[in-house]
Amino acid sequence: MSKSLPPDSLAEAIGRLSMAWSNAELAMAVLLQALLDTDAPTAVAVSVAADYSRRRDLLNSLATLKLRGQLKVDYDKIMSELNGLSKERNAVIHGIFINLDGKERRLNLNNRGVFTGVERVESVGRINAVAKKIVTITNAIPDLAVRVEVAVKAWREKVEPSTPSLRGYVERHQVTTPGKP
Repeated sequence: MSKSLPPDSLAEAIGRLSMAWSNAELAMAVLLQALLDTDAPTAVAVSVAADYSRRRDLLNSLATLKLRGQLKVDYDKIMSELNGLSKERNAVIHGIFINLDGKERRLNLNNRGVFTGVERVESVGRINAVAKKIVTITNAIPDLAVRVEVAVKAWREKVEPSTPSLRGYVERHQVTTPGKP
Protein backbone atom coordinates (compact mmCIF):
# COMPACT_ATOMS: atom_id res chain seq x y z
CA MET A 1 0.00 0.00 0.00
CA SER A 2 1.26 3.42 -0.94
CA LYS A 3 1.99 5.65 2.05
CA SER A 4 1.43 8.85 0.12
CA LEU A 5 -0.85 10.33 -2.48
CA PRO A 6 0.24 10.35 -6.12
CA PRO A 7 2.12 13.44 -7.29
CA ASP A 8 0.03 16.54 -7.94
CA SER A 9 0.24 16.21 -11.70
CA LEU A 10 -1.16 12.65 -11.60
CA ALA A 11 -3.82 13.57 -9.03
CA GLU A 12 -4.82 16.58 -11.15
CA ALA A 13 -5.08 14.41 -14.26
CA ILE A 14 -7.28 11.91 -12.41
CA GLY A 15 -9.42 14.80 -11.15
CA ARG A 16 -9.79 16.20 -14.68
CA LEU A 17 -10.77 12.75 -15.93
CA SER A 18 -13.37 12.40 -13.19
CA MET A 19 -14.82 15.85 -13.89
CA ALA A 20 -14.94 15.18 -17.64
CA TRP A 21 -16.87 11.95 -17.03
CA SER A 22 -19.34 13.71 -14.72
CA ASN A 23 -20.11 16.12 -17.55
CA ALA A 24 -20.48 13.18 -19.97
CA GLU A 25 -23.02 11.58 -17.63
CA LEU A 26 -25.00 14.82 -17.51
CA ALA A 27 -24.89 14.99 -21.31
CA MET A 28 -26.23 11.42 -21.44
CA ALA A 29 -29.13 12.58 -19.26
CA VAL A 30 -29.80 15.29 -21.88
CA LEU A 31 -29.90 12.55 -24.55
CA LEU A 32 -32.21 10.50 -22.35
CA GLN A 33 -34.50 13.51 -21.97
CA ALA A 34 -34.67 13.84 -25.76
CA LEU A 35 -35.26 10.12 -26.34
CA LEU A 36 -37.97 9.92 -23.66
CA ASP A 37 -39.51 13.22 -24.79
CA THR A 38 -39.79 14.27 -21.16
CA ASP A 39 -38.74 17.04 -18.79
CA ALA A 40 -35.25 17.44 -17.33
CA PRO A 41 -36.08 16.39 -13.72
CA THR A 42 -37.63 13.13 -14.97
CA ALA A 43 -34.68 12.41 -17.25
CA VAL A 44 -32.20 13.04 -14.41
CA ALA A 45 -34.22 10.86 -12.00
CA VAL A 46 -34.25 7.99 -14.48
CA SER A 47 -30.60 8.55 -15.32
CA VAL A 48 -29.30 8.42 -11.75
CA ALA A 49 -31.45 5.40 -10.92
CA ALA A 50 -29.26 3.17 -13.08
CA ASP A 51 -25.55 2.53 -13.32
CA TYR A 52 -23.71 3.42 -16.52
CA SER A 53 -24.18 0.12 -18.34
CA ARG A 54 -27.91 -0.04 -17.65
CA ARG A 55 -28.33 3.63 -18.59
CA ARG A 56 -26.37 3.01 -21.80
CA ASP A 57 -28.58 -0.02 -22.57
CA LEU A 58 -31.72 2.07 -22.00
CA LEU A 59 -30.42 4.85 -24.24
CA ASN A 60 -29.47 2.38 -26.96
CA SER A 61 -32.85 0.60 -26.80
CA LEU A 62 -34.69 3.90 -27.13
CA ALA A 63 -32.41 5.02 -29.96
CA THR A 64 -32.98 1.74 -31.84
CA LEU A 65 -36.72 2.23 -31.49
CA LYS A 66 -36.89 5.92 -32.39
CA LEU A 67 -33.90 6.96 -34.53
CA ARG A 68 -33.21 6.24 -38.19
CA GLY A 69 -30.69 7.01 -40.92
CA GLN A 70 -27.72 9.29 -40.39
CA LEU A 71 -28.99 10.38 -36.99
CA LYS A 72 -28.82 6.78 -35.73
CA VAL A 73 -25.34 6.42 -37.24
CA ASP A 74 -24.19 9.62 -35.49
CA TYR A 75 -25.77 8.50 -32.21
CA ASP A 76 -24.13 5.05 -32.42
CA LYS A 77 -20.72 6.59 -33.12
CA ILE A 78 -20.90 8.87 -30.09
CA MET A 79 -22.14 6.10 -27.79
CA SER A 80 -19.51 3.66 -29.06
CA GLU A 81 -16.76 6.19 -28.39
CA LEU A 82 -18.15 6.93 -24.93
CA ASN A 83 -18.32 3.23 -24.13
CA GLY A 84 -14.65 2.75 -25.02
CA LEU A 85 -13.66 5.80 -23.02
CA SER A 86 -15.73 4.54 -20.09
CA LYS A 87 -13.50 1.48 -19.90
CA GLU A 88 -10.37 3.63 -19.94
CA ARG A 89 -11.85 5.98 -17.36
CA ASN A 90 -12.82 3.11 -15.07
CA ALA A 91 -9.34 1.59 -15.21
CA VAL A 92 -7.87 4.87 -13.97
CA ILE A 93 -10.60 5.91 -11.52
CA HIS A 94 -10.75 2.47 -9.90
CA GLY A 95 -7.01 1.87 -10.11
CA ILE A 96 -4.71 1.38 -7.18
CA PHE A 97 -1.70 3.66 -7.48
CA ILE A 98 1.62 2.69 -6.00
CA ASN A 99 5.06 4.22 -6.26
CA LEU A 100 7.78 1.75 -7.16
CA ASP A 101 11.29 2.91 -7.90
CA GLY A 102 10.09 6.51 -8.16
CA LYS A 103 7.46 5.69 -10.79
CA GLU A 104 3.72 5.76 -10.28
CA ARG A 105 2.19 2.47 -11.29
CA ARG A 106 -1.44 1.51 -11.54
CA LEU A 107 -2.87 -1.85 -10.59
CA ASN A 108 -6.49 -2.75 -11.19
CA LEU A 109 -8.77 -5.16 -9.36
CA ASN A 110 -11.65 -6.90 -11.05
CA ASN A 111 -14.99 -7.35 -9.30
CA ARG A 112 -13.74 -10.54 -7.62
CA GLY A 113 -10.75 -8.81 -6.05
CA VAL A 114 -8.25 -10.27 -8.51
CA PHE A 115 -5.54 -8.06 -9.97
CA THR A 116 -5.98 -7.68 -13.71
CA GLY A 117 -3.30 -7.14 -16.25
CA VAL A 118 0.25 -6.23 -15.45
CA GLU A 119 1.18 -3.20 -13.48
CA ARG A 120 1.42 -0.19 -15.68
CA VAL A 121 3.44 2.98 -15.35
CA GLU A 122 0.69 5.57 -15.51
CA SER A 123 1.11 8.45 -17.92
CA VAL A 124 -0.35 11.82 -16.97
CA GLY A 125 -0.41 12.66 -20.68
CA ARG A 126 -2.49 9.56 -21.49
CA ILE A 127 -5.00 10.33 -18.73
CA ASN A 128 -5.28 13.92 -19.94
CA ALA A 129 -5.79 12.68 -23.52
CA VAL A 130 -8.66 10.43 -22.40
CA ALA A 131 -10.23 13.33 -20.49
CA LYS A 132 -9.89 15.56 -23.57
CA LYS A 133 -11.58 12.93 -25.77
CA ILE A 134 -14.44 12.68 -23.26
CA VAL A 135 -14.85 16.48 -23.29
CA THR A 136 -14.85 16.55 -27.10
CA ILE A 137 -17.57 13.88 -27.32
CA THR A 138 -19.56 15.46 -24.49
CA ASN A 139 -19.51 18.79 -26.32
CA ALA A 140 -21.08 17.11 -29.38
CA ILE A 141 -24.01 15.67 -27.42
CA PRO A 142 -26.17 18.84 -27.03
CA ASP A 143 -26.34 19.32 -30.82
CA LEU A 144 -27.12 15.63 -31.23
CA ALA A 145 -29.84 15.91 -28.57
CA VAL A 146 -31.55 18.73 -30.51
CA ARG A 147 -31.64 16.50 -33.61
CA VAL A 148 -32.90 13.60 -31.48
CA GLU A 149 -35.72 15.76 -30.06
CA VAL A 150 -36.95 16.59 -33.56
CA ALA A 151 -36.75 12.96 -34.66
CA VAL A 152 -38.56 11.69 -31.55
CA LYS A 153 -41.39 14.19 -32.00
CA ALA A 154 -41.77 13.05 -35.64
CA TRP A 155 -41.63 9.41 -34.50
CA ARG A 156 -44.29 10.06 -31.85
CA GLU A 157 -46.64 11.72 -34.37
CA LYS A 158 -46.25 8.76 -36.72
CA VAL A 159 -46.38 5.89 -34.23
CA GLU A 160 -48.51 7.09 -31.33
CA PRO A 161 -51.91 7.17 -33.10
CA SER A 162 -51.56 3.50 -34.07
CA THR A 163 -50.09 2.30 -30.77
CA PRO A 164 -52.54 1.26 -28.07
CA SER A 165 -51.84 2.70 -24.65
CA LEU A 166 -50.63 0.40 -21.93
CA ARG A 167 -53.34 1.79 -19.66
CA GLY A 168 -55.98 0.58 -22.13
CA TYR A 169 -54.36 -2.84 -22.24
CA VAL A 170 -54.37 -3.11 -18.47
CA GLU A 171 -57.99 -1.96 -18.28
CA ARG A 172 -59.03 -4.51 -20.92
CA HIS A 173 -57.06 -7.24 -19.16
CA GLN A 174 -58.79 -6.51 -15.86
CA VAL A 175 -62.21 -6.51 -17.51
CA THR A 176 -61.64 -9.83 -19.29
CA THR A 177 -60.08 -11.54 -16.28
CA PRO A 178 -61.97 -10.34 -13.21
CA GLY A 179 -60.33 -10.83 -9.86
CA LYS A 180 -56.79 -10.84 -11.25
CA PRO A 181 -54.62 -7.80 -10.72
